[in-house]
Amino acid sequence: MIDAFRQWLTTRPGQIATMVVVGIVLLFGMSNVMSAFRGGDTVAGSASQMFVCEETGKAFSHTMVVDEAIPIYSSYSGKPTGYPADEVCTWKEDGTPGTTETYVLLNRRNGTPAKPTFCPTCLRLVVRDNPPARAGTIAPPTEAEYAKSAKSPAVRAGDVK
Repeated sequence: MIDAFRQWLTTRPGQIATMVVVGIVLLFGMSNVMSAFRGGDTVAGSASQMFVCEETGKAFSHTMVVDEAIPIYSSYSGKPTGYPADEVCTWKEDGTPGTTETYVLLNRRNGTPAKPTFCPTCLRLVVRDNPPARAGTIAPPTEAEYAKSAKSPAVRAGDVK
């Protein structure tokens, strides 16, 4: 069997098939080596994230570079007021789940941790580890609802109805 394979390799079709297989193996190997040196998609994705301008509340995407300090420059304020977004809110103002993401900085970032943070889009409470907006869950309270319930225990956002 091995002799028949060796003999086949001396023919023109055998040589072409061998070159094709060797070429594919080399391309695959080079591809693996190149991806190891440039970093994978995970590395590239971790450097790019959403920031929020502390002064204007507007969100923007930014890719961090080595030795870049936070806060980063925000084109919205023209100053270094960009911080990584603390939370994402997807609720609508009417209390139903939405599809639009609003990136939010919690008030703890600007030195007022006791003051609750409300989403600028839906005007609902945003907390650390904010629960995702899903059908069948209770929406976070609006600022008015929060003020009313501050004296009485309230149902937590994200609880099932």
